[in-house]
Amino acid sequence: MKKIIEFAIPVIAFFLIALVILSPLWGISIYEYWTGFIDTNNRFEAIGTVIAYVGGVINIVTIAFLYINFHQQKEDNFKKDQELEYNRALDIVYRQLEFTNKRFKPINQKVNYNRYTNYINSPVREERNNNLKESYNIFLLNSHEILYFFQFLNKEFSAYKKLLNVRGLSHDHKLKLVYIILWNIDVKLESNIERFYTLYVDWSSKFDLSDKSDNVNNIILDVIKEAKKSLAFFKADFNE
Repeated sequence: MKKIIEFAIPVIAFFLIALVILSPLWGISIYEYWTGFIDTNNRFEAIGTVIAYVGGVINIVTIAFLYINFHQQKEDNFKKDQELEYNRALDIVYRQLEFTNKRFKPINQKVNYNRYTNYINSPVREERNNNLKESYNIFLLNSHEILYFFQFLNKEFSAYKKLLNVRGLSHDHKLKLVYIILWNIDVKLESNIERFYTLYVDWSSKFDLSDKSDNVNNIILDVIKEAKKSLAFFKADFNE
């Protein structure tokens, strides 16, 4: 529809201008044609008919032009509103990132970002070195720490979700803002968590949990759930 409108506006505008310019000649031609079939006494009626006919055509074209122009203006206003909403959200995102990054610093809050992401990054590195056994040992020994990190990460993401999950932002704008958020936290965060999730799910499906306590089982399931939430945020899927 958008492409049709963009094509139709200049075509109708050109046709309307040409019609106005040529309408006298067109009207005279129609008049001369019609008067060949009517009495000379009724030529005033022919003039009135021609004027009404030409005026009607011009009115139809004008209405069509105004209707299409209205939709184009509406589309332009919608885009402007989206840009304003995007710029507003961008400004708030950068302000919020200052607090997020402060909370990741070990001297300021509970979370030592490098320490916790090591439990995410190390298994991925081991897997790339064909050392799956070591990856799985990291999972087994550190699932509780991994869970804590994902819970903390998703709490941070929840603030951004509330900001971005509005109708005024397009999905593309949401993805751009999520990219900015992740880039400012850690440029490799998304790729490492995506790979970590794949490895962790694979490990949990193979790992014998029959001799483990319910608490251990629950932690493993919670890690998968929390990691999945993070992945949904990366795709700007705020329904997860």
